[in-house]
Amino acid sequence: DTLTTLTITNNQTTKTYFIEVTDSFSCVSKDSVVLEVKPLPHVDLGPDKRICFADSAVFDAGDNQTKGLLSYEWFTPDGNRSSQFIYAKDSGEYMVKVIDSFRCEQRDTALLFVNRQVIANAGPNDSICINNSIVFRGSGG
Repeated sequence: DTLTTLTITNNQTTKTYFIEVTDSFSCVSKDSVVLEVKPLPHVDLGPDKRICFADSAVFDAGDNQTKGLLSYEWFTPDGNRSSQFIYAKDSGEYMVKVIDSFRCEQRDTALLFVNRQVIANAGPNDSICINNSIVFRGSGG
């Protein structure tokens, strides 16, 4: 008897594979196997985001277009997480890997840019007499 291995790579469609084995006495056995190709799960973090200092952005890995996912694995500037949504406040790259019920996985990445802090200065408190005027000079940026 001979053992033969068939390696299938980059298969795009479901297909049936057949095998026929003949032993040294000319006895024949046949079998088949169906290789079902599953689509990759859907994940889309959307475009890169920009937020103001002290704000946060939400990234949503989705639910595989209502087909569900088994796991979420986030790689972020402030550590790893494992939920569908994360709230981000640090600049950097946010990457998520999702795995569906067929153990197929897909990844997506988005960048978050956090603007520098803006500080407004209206100057000191002041007072004026009635019917007088005053000019305020604010600064900031």
